[in-house]
Amino acid sequence: METWKTYLGVLAVLLQGPAEGVQRTQVSIYYSTLCTDSITFFSKQLWPTYTKIGSIMDVELVPFGKTKQKLPFDGTNSFECQFGPADCYGNIVQSCAVSLLNNSDLSVKFVACYFNDPYSPNRVLQCSQRFGINYNSIHQCATSKTGFQYFHQMGEKTRRLSPSLYFIPWVVINGGQMPAGCQT
Repeated sequence: METWKTYLGVLAVLLQGPAEGVQRTQVSIYYSTLCTDSITFFSKQLWPTYTKIGSIMDVELVPFGKTKQKLPFDGTNSFECQFGPADCYGNIVQSCAVSLLNNSDLSVKFVACYFNDPYSPNRVLQCSQRFGINYNSIHQCATSKTGFQYFHQMGEKTRRLSPSLYFIPWVVINGGQMPAGCQT
């Protein structure tokens, strides 16, 4: 984990402010909602970095982790998540939020809020209200085939990684990949 603190610290120093003509840094995070390393990475490293230099970052959140899925996808709940059914539910909720919001900044804020207490049954409602997000849209999505479809899409993104992830969270910065956490 210390490697990531150093890596993000260096990134923060290199990207002190948006200079004219400088491209935004692309950061993709592949994670699972109940992986303690994902929670720690998000709350202790990504979120503090994002609050300082988020204006020059485009963050893509991919909540799928090391989920197993029966393929071909048939539109049903064919997922087996690494940390059980609650992990699948959290991943589906976040897949819905990220997909429906289609807004990097709002998605990062929602997920940071969610990670403050991922086991709370009211977390989705609380985080939705905090950021003015339509809770009903996310809830309806997460409890429908639409949620399974968005989660499947996150799985497709994860399966396209080369090399394949073997830890979560898995971080890609401007195309370069580094593992950061849960291996099993």
